[in-house]
Amino acid sequence: MKRNIKIRTCPFALVLILFFYISMTSCSNSVQELTAQIAMDSLVKKTPVEGANFYMKMRSDYKFMDKLYADSIVPILHTCNYFELKEICLIIKDTPNAKNVYALYLTAKEQIAKSIYSEIEKNVN
Repeated sequence: MKRNIKIRTCPFALVLILFFYISMTSCSNSVQELTAQIAMDSLVKKTPVEGANFYMKMRSDYKFMDKLYADSIVPILHTCNYFELKEICLIIKDTPNAKNVYALYLTAKEQIAKSIYSEIEKNVN
């Protein structure tokens, strides 16, 4: 009687193993390759700081990320405030885009400093 049980469980185990193997292979095939369009769609949905982190995470594997970030993201970073630009500069240092973002950061820093000095002058007088 025990011999019968072993024979019945063996095909069941093989079917179960086959099922897991097929599941794992189909999951690995469904991973989509990152394209410039997919990366851009993803960047648009993120905050500027999240976008900088995404850029840093992906740039070593996808060479188009430097150009995509330079052409599509850096030009709109002028809308960021000083604190966002400061954080982005720290994230993307040592990249080809760091210099351009740093220039935006310095402009924002100058503007916030002028605003603070102006506010102080108003309150002193």
